[in-house]
Amino acid sequence: MALRESERENIITTHYEDIVVDGSRELERIFDFLGFEGSTLQTLDLEKPSKTKSESLTSDKENQLSKWKRFFTDEQVDRILATVRRFGLDIYSRNVLPNT
Repeated sequence: MALRESERENIITTHYEDIVVDGSRELERIFDFLGFEGSTLQTLDLEKPSKTKSESLTSDKENQLSKWKRFFTDEQVDRILATVRRFGLDIYSRNVLPNT
């Protein structure tokens, strides 16, 4: 599967959850991979929300990552997890963080 083949040298994988938990570290990892200088990262204000920020976005990281648990039913979560597993993504479960 294409998603399983993403461990090649020219591809970097990131997860939304990693950006929420430690955006600075994750962006530094991505910028290093892309060959950007460290000064590029220093110009970003990661705490400042974008102009298109959703009203539902919260600064409480755990709350932000667990909102889906209040939105989907158990049956819907089961169907979603079955679908992502078909794509070879076994890192997702009912946990808030991926199993990486």
